[in-house]
Amino acid sequence: MLIDSRSGILAPAAQAFPACRYIQSSEDLDNWIELLKPELNCRLEDETSRSRHLFVLIAEFHAFFDEITDQQAAFLRKVFRYIDSPKYGISFICGFDVNGGYNLDSLFINLVSGVENYLIAPGCYEAAAAIGTLPVIHQARKDTGYFLAGGKAVEIGW
Repeated sequence: MLIDSRSGILAPAAQAFPACRYIQSSEDLDNWIELLKPELNCRLEDETSRSRHLFVLIAEFHAFFDEITDQQAAFLRKVFRYIDSPKYGISFICGFDVNGGYNLDSLFINLVSGVENYLIAPGCYEAAAAIGTLPVIHQARKDTGYFLAGGKAVEIGW
């Protein structure tokens, strides 16, 4: 699943990978939620239904949150309350701006602050360090990116 904002930043990825479902509007999200409900129920009740891993990529949290309805946000908060575990075979990947306006919302906390792994673009570690759960990188370089997992940081080339 590729969840985009009106900016369409994920449109090229959607074209390159047509097997991915592309969501760019509130209506698209409503349709996806209706398809997702039975899938989530199956994953909660039956371990064999978890064999196909579901990846949900959200381009930028704050733009996404600006464009969804209160009902959609409530549904997603509920999903994270009950299915926030790798055992269900669902992974949410979310881009974000640490200075965005929704940093205290429970959906943001679950999608961004409460996760264990981060991919930090070059020059962004200082800003991302505002998230208290990030491991400290001593002498972080501005010209490289980092993959943060399990309290450890690994430099990655771009």
